[in-house]
Amino acid sequence: MRKSTQNNRKSSSNNKLENMKYEIANELGVNLGGETTAKENGRVGGEMTRRFVEMGQGKNSQSRKSTTSKSKSKNN
Repeated sequence: MRKSTQNNRKSSSNNKLENMKYEIANELGVNLGGETTAKENGRVGGEMTRRFVEMGQGKNSQSRKSTTSKSKSKNN
């Protein structure tokens, strides 16, 4: 993969994370900036982490279901 393609993907990922951070901050009523406390930043970061875990668990449970149904069909 060329470096320019890698850099574009990193930039796109970073933009998505930044957008998510500000969206969550807005939902929580936190104004990000120089005056934001560590506690407020932690609330935003904690919520981001919670959502990432939920997304990961959702993907894992879907792959487990498809694997389970495949193994059941082989046994029949």
